[in-house]
Amino acid sequence: MKKILFVVPLPPPTHGASFINSKIVNNANIKNNFKIYSFNSSQSNTYSQLGLINLKKIILFLVNFFKLIQKIIFINPDLIYFNPSPRGIGFFRDIFYIFLFKMFKKKILFHLHGKGFDKMYKKSYFNKILLNNLFKNIHLICLSKKLTDDVKLFHDKNKKIFILNNFSLKQSKLKKKNKIFTFIYLSNLVPDKGINVFLDAINLLNKQKHKNFKAKVIGDSNNINFLKKIKSKIRNLPNVKYLGKMYGKKKFKELNNSSVFVLPTNYFNEAFPISILEAMSLKVPIISSKVGGISDIVKHKKTGFLIKNKNYEEYAKYMGIYLKNKNLAIIHGENAKKEHQNKFTEIIFEKKLIKILNKII
Repeated sequence: MKKILFVVPLPPPTHGASFINSKIVNNANIKNNFKIYSFNSSQSNTYSQLGLINLKKIILFLVNFFKLIQKIIFINPDLIYFNPSPRGIGFFRDIFYIFLFKMFKKKILFHLHGKGFDKMYKKSYFNKILLNNLFKNIHLICLSKKLTDDVKLFHDKNKKIFILNNFSLKQSKLKKKNKIFTFIYLSNLVPDKGINVFLDAINLLNKQKHKNFKAKVIGDSNNINFLKKIKSKIRNLPNVKYLGKMYGKKKFKELNNSSVFVLPTNYFNEAFPISILEAMSLKVPIISSKVGGISDIVKHKKTGFLIKNKNYEEYAKYMGIYLKNKNLAIIHGENAKKEHQNKFTEIIFEKKLIKILNKII
């Protein structure tokens, strides 16, 4: 049986990549096809630590790096599966990992969970040389066809790029209890994720005298001052409620009792948001932006609406369409559920990944 070493971030903290990775290394069908080993490449235990550098994390990295050398020697894997970071301190840390893998002359697979490599490539001549070398003789998995643009300038043309969409877990049938039409924002409370756009759109809908609807905000922020401003803004909107951060059953309960999921993201690293998939699995239509791979998830005027202009007036316009035609939201929600079942389940993901791994090995 072929051996695969997964050098990937694992929970905690739980985010898109670590969630997917934890499901892969614990998947029974994948384990039946390959001998699986895992190594946690992250030095962060909480979401607030991501992207930060300190002495403790440097020491932990050095300790882990030498542990990884021992693990590669002991296991002698047929393939090393890795999630390189496209930005910040994580990218420079991952350079050491990648050159280590290359030193051992192992087959390497990059599963890219974010975007930003293209921007980095265009910054300097040094970055061009670096990325050309890092991606040479590397097999790639991208989350969607749209996201292949992020590596098209430097990926090894002799290696195929595989497309593997993210998935969300299947939820047990939940009975909707909320009879009031409800918009939900569920994401990190940072400016580029669009929380201000969402609240300004609600404010405009209120001024336009739309009635019998409410909104809720779920998420947290590492920026205390920004969070205070958002909470203050919410207090001035009588039909908006801030629920803080939520996980697991509580989160899915709130998603299930929502009418429309709104994510006005302009986040530079936005790739393939699992939160959108989770909403679709519960028959909740989506209003979001044409960023990253979102346009490969949401079908405009079928499972929701995609916004080109990232301003609150545009979002209010399409939110208003649903308020005027609530039956359309139900139709789009049903379509979203079918789209999820046909493309974005764990079973579909595991079958495609096993096929990809077999082709590479």
